[in-house]
Amino acid sequence: MEELLPRVKNAEARSDYTILITFQNGERKEYDVKPLLQYPMYRNLEKVFPAAAVQFGTVVWPGDLDISPDTLYMNGKPVNDIGDGSAVTVPSVTFQQAEDGSMSAIPQRGKKTARAAQ
Repeated sequence: MEELLPRVKNAEARSDYTILITFQNGERKEYDVKPLLQYPMYRNLEKVFPAAAVQFGTVVWPGDLDISPDTLYMNGKPVNDIGDGSAVTVPSVTFQQAEDGSMSAIPQRGKKTARAAQ
């Protein structure tokens, strides 16, 4: 039986249309959603992007929008490969799924995020 790729545990939708994702195996990756905005099926994503949530092991949005967890994992950039090592301030919301399936939104206004140098 083929092993599945890790599923999403936490996701942070950022104001620059990227998602900072923590997978169940502890890996953290950044996925850039901007290229998807050109496709008709994702035309409303720009409006609902801040409402990202984690359900069923992936990132979902209102309006039945989602991105395959395999796509997020395979095409996401490992956090240590992102940026120039400087800290950036980004308004964001972190969504976390509890064991009972409920969701919590945690505002992170003006949070400084340190990025590892390449």
